[in-house]
Amino acid sequence: MIEAQNLLLHRGGRPVLRDLSFSLRAGERTAIVGPNGSGKSSLLMALSGLLKPTAGTIRLEGRDIARLARRQVAKTLAFLPQAATAPEAILLRDLVGHGRFAHRMIWSAQTPADGAAIENAMAQTGVTALTDRRFDTLSGGERQLGWLAMVLAQQPRVLLLDEPTTFLDLGHQGRVMSVLCDLPGDAVPCLVAVLHDLNHALSLADRVIVLSEGTIVADGPPADTLLPDLVARVFGARIAALSHERRTHIVPLWM
Repeated sequence: MIEAQNLLLHRGGRPVLRDLSFSLRAGERTAIVGPNGSGKSSLLMALSGLLKPTAGTIRLEGRDIARLARRQVAKTLAFLPQAATAPEAILLRDLVGHGRFAHRMIWSAQTPADGAAIENAMAQTGVTALTDRRFDTLSGGERQLGWLAMVLAQQPRVLLLDEPTTFLDLGHQGRVMSVLCDLPGDAVPCLVAVLHDLNHALSLADRVIVLSEGTIVADGPPADTLLPDLVARVFGARIAALSHERRTHIVPLWM
């Protein structure tokens, strides 16, 4: 659904992505992990069409994303950045409704299909009871679930999420991850998330791309990529992989 070929990206005069080539296919849930400054957020912004690469091409469903209008891209792809902003007084329902703009004519009224998509997205994220709340009165976790409802209301075939659990308390991290893990594959065929917590990557993804200094150093199933030796080399951290109830958990070793 997305194909990057020989992707090179400079920011601030320095290379942040170096000759990346890969494909993201329908039916995959991909986690992108790596240390700070490895190029993860820049990669998502390039894949969304918001950053123009210095060289190389990105194709969205076979079409060069640089040649597509933003409205065309938005009908297929949704991107939730780390620090999204909204007018303080906007109601949650209206924020979620912004996800439908790509599917409506300018100034046209909301259709029954729009209303159904909005209600379904709020139900999926558990924010229906907050419908008439002002966005600026919500907690950080409630806001993130609201943002997630907005991009789900967009009904994208490709969903890009940049650190969706960062700055959230443990409970809201769990709620966000539950929403993502429970998404039906036919609802969002291609899901890509930049994640700092490697356990979140283990829970969500069937494919992990590990970035280091703008290059891909590992790409494959979590069991083949999130190995103690690789994590120690890339992150400069020692870990142990523990199994419990047929699931693997990563534990950092501080001593």
